Amino acid sequence: MSETKHNGTTGDEIDLAEVDGIIAEVGRDQRHLIALLRAIQEKYNYLPEAALRRIAETTDISPASIAGVSTFYSQFRTKPAGRHFVKVCIGTACHVKGAEDIYRALLAHLEIEDGEDTDSDKLFTVEKVACLGCCMLAPAVQIDDITYGYIEPGKVHNMLADFLEAQKQTEADAMEHRLEGAPSGEVRLCLCSSCVAGGTLQVHEELQRQVAGLGLNVKVQTVGCTGISYQTPMLDIVMADGRRFSYGLVQPDSVREVLLRHFRPAKLGARVKSRINRLLERLLTDEAWKPVTRYAIDVRSGSDACYTGAQERIVTECAGDLNPMDLEGYIMNDGFAALETCLKDRQRTEVIEIIRESGLRGRGGAGFPTGTKWQLVHDAGAGQKYVICNGDEGDPGAFMDRMILESFPFRVLEGAAIAAFAVGADKGFLYIRSEYPLAAARVREAIRICE
Repeated sequence: MSETKHNGTTGDEIDLAEVDGIIAEVGRDQRHLIALLRAIQEKYNYLPEAALRRIAETTDISPASIAGVSTFYSQFRTKPAGRHFVKVCIGTACHVKGAEDIYRALLAHLEIEDGEDTDSDKLFTVEKVACLGCCMLAPAVQIDDITYGYIEPGKVHNMLADFLEAQKQTEADAMEHRLEGAPSGEVRLCLCSSCVAGGTLQVHEELQRQVAGLGLNVKVQTVGCTGISYQTPMLDIVMADGRRFSYGLVQPDSVREVLLRHFRPAKLGARVKSRINRLLERLLTDEAWKPVTRYAIDVRSGSDACYTGAQERIVTECAGDLNPMDLEGYIMNDGFAALETCLKDRQRTEVIEIIRESGLRGRGGAGFPTGTKWQLVHDAGAGQKYVICNGDEGDPGAFMDRMILESFPFRVLEGAAIAAFAVGADKGFLYIRSEYPLAAARVREAIRICE
């Protein structure tokens, strides 16, 4: 039987064998403290006192350090939390759109008492966060790793109900659909934080159901964000012959009509069933009479051309075409070719000069010349050098770092590696704020794939 202890304030039983396993996996030195606390909190949703004592007993980390770090950072909790965290964005854009009203509505709906942040069933913990990086969908709320946009006080019940319903969807429940032969086309959509907040997750689930139910030989592909978030949920239909059709502001009940406009069920029985269902829908509902063409958008010659026409995509090259986690696809589109060129055919000073001549500047307010920065680090002499990817951002309406980290993680890693080569660094850090769980997850997975 594993050794257990009880948290003196709550009576929660903590399996110390689990804590020992986390310590063994993460490390026992002072430098592992934050990672240890993070792993413990991921396991229990807070930092149990018994777990903190165990760290002090079995590692080289002092109780004072554990207490100091665990109470200094607001992301760490020392009292029990609900199974799910509801994060209400109070950044500037969300604040002016009524974020405080959303926060109060959540507390009232969950009957959370004054001074507390967790409901009596320990299901939800409600907290405020600085920014979720979805300013155009303000006010925004994030529940665990699902983001909701355009929330109103009267909609908090529907939001919570939608989240709980989504939790019931497991891999065992999902309908499996196997393609037979080459697909007749692809349906592409983005599942980054801002697009999910706009409703693409529900559209994605409906896509999978309809493709399987209709027996369509179609591939549903997750792609990097195009930045046209004002058209979210947005679908791109790419036919086998290369023709492309875009639909904006698509709702789940329109998915079937969009699919059947471009693809035919592969089997006769499925085609007959589809026609019967469409006939019944037209007879029984008014919604079926709304033409699906109302969702069509023209990104080449219409109003959206003002956004896309003048762009030359560099950082966001292949946006809307490639899966963010598809390393093979990234390489086929010249991914890591620049890094290979630097390592094989360029000196460090040559790379820095190319960057200097390009005029590349930092993305912060100062716009500091990147070539100058790299030159200063290169000339700093001997000693340990680091490359730091700063994924933090607090300016309202900015959120460019979140989108790039979520949609183009391999490009971020390639750029960091080139910078490290140029300045002579052999270590690096990627700082990604806790409000960006999808960005952190995709970057971690990209690193694992590259390794």
